Amino acid sequence: MRYVPRTTTRLVGVFATLVLLAGGLLATVHAATSTTALTADQATACIQAAVTAQAGMMKSVDVKEKGGTRLCQVGIVDPKGKKHTLQVDVMTNRAVQTK
Repeated sequence: MRYVPRTTTRLVGVFATLVLLAGGLLATVHAATSTTALTADQATACIQAAVTAQAGMMKSVDVKEKGGTRLCQVGIVDPKGKKHTLQVDVMTNRAVQTK
C-alpha cells in the first residue's frame, strides 16, 4: 500500500464539509416546517402592541395559527391584578382580540 501525502487532511476536510452541508440542509428543512416560530423583532413588536392596548406586566407569550393568520397571544396582568389575554396579528402588529 502506497502512502499519499496529506490524504488524512483531505479526508478530514471532505468529512467536515459533508457534516456542515448536511447540518445546514437539516436546519433549512426544520425552519421551513416550523411556521409558528417568531423572530425576536416580531415577538418584541407583538409584545409592544399588546402592552400598548392593555397596560400591565407581560406574563406569557404564545404563537398560534388561526385561519392562515399568525397570532401572538400575550398574557398580561394589569396593575389591579386582573388577567388579560390579547391576540396580536403578527403581520399588522394590531390587537385583534382581547379576553
